[in-house]
Amino acid sequence: MNMMSHRLSVYILMLGLLTGCGLQERVKFHEERAILGTFVQIDICAKKREGAKADRAFKDVWARFEDINLRMNAYNPESEVARLHGYKTGENVQVSADILEVIALSRKVSIETGGLFDITVRPLIDVWNRAGELKKEPAYQEIVSAGLKTGSELIELVDERTIRFLYPGMEIDLGGVAKGYAVDEAARILRSHGFKDFFIDAGGDVYAAGLNLKGEHWRIGIQHPRKKDELLDILSISDQAVTTSGDYERFVEIDGKHYSHIIDPRTGYPQVGNISATVIAPSAMEADAYSTALMIWDPQAGIACLDGLGEGFAALVIAEGDGGPQFFSSREYRSVQSEPKNLSF
Repeated sequence: MNMMSHRLSVYILMLGLLTGCGLQERVKFHEERAILGTFVQIDICAKKREGAKADRAFKDVWARFEDINLRMNAYNPESEVARLHGYKTGENVQVSADILEVIALSRKVSIETGGLFDITVRPLIDVWNRAGELKKEPAYQEIVSAGLKTGSELIELVDERTIRFLYPGMEIDLGGVAKGYAVDEAARILRSHGFKDFFIDAGGDVYAAGLNLKGEHWRIGIQHPRKKDELLDILSISDQAVTTSGDYERFVEIDGKHYSHIIDPRTGYPQVGNISATVIAPSAMEADAYSTALMIWDPQAGIACLDGLGEGFAALVIAEGDGGPQFFSSREYRSVQSEPKNLSF
């Protein structure tokens, strides 16, 4: 399982008929590439004469993506993040400024979600990966031992380039937020080149800026979690990110039972109960992190957290219920629906 595979990409679709990038006074500049363990596509809506400027912007974006992928992929043993293990308790560890930025935001989300989003769960992921290879559920003691090495609160931020681990054997895996960070960096670069209307889709981590060619908000389709060819809802957003996590992507099967790729740090076991969690946020990195936490959390508690984050945040959680799937939405969710409606399976 590489660093980017656990983000569930197919829930959020950029459908050509929804984007509104038609032929009007401006044109759509489009590029796509396989990178970050996924498929990335970028649209820029701008004047036709800005083609050369768009080319330069694309070049800078792809270079930044390559840099992030090279340094933040925990499954590449040569990456900077992969080398962040094996340090003694309390030993100062030097990190790049952007990696510390991602760690700092991850710790913030961890605090706000009661530890449900945790970039230190790699030891538990390794336990379950081995269990999948052996086709045998891990022993409880294995889970307890790995769990002792987890907890974002056990990472101390010393200064803008230094961290410390407060427990031996800890590791960092930024797979839950690195792709979102890359999308945010792409948005920053596009804006630095003077573009304000663009769309970035990195395997389901979406950021939509400004307006489409019709002068409207971007419309994002959320795929039905149980019906591959149907949309559950359509969102209308501008200068916001959207990410969905869900239970349909499995990474371990043991004795015919499928286990989620998302680990509950409280128990050490894969999450159960929630079907999907869609988060709309000001940044893709925040959408990434909170959607993971909401997949684990009690739906009402998760929604209450999102409601408390303020303007720019919204969420939809679908959970298993006694009588079938149940929908839980934040106060702001209806404001981002293309056509506000009650949802059902």
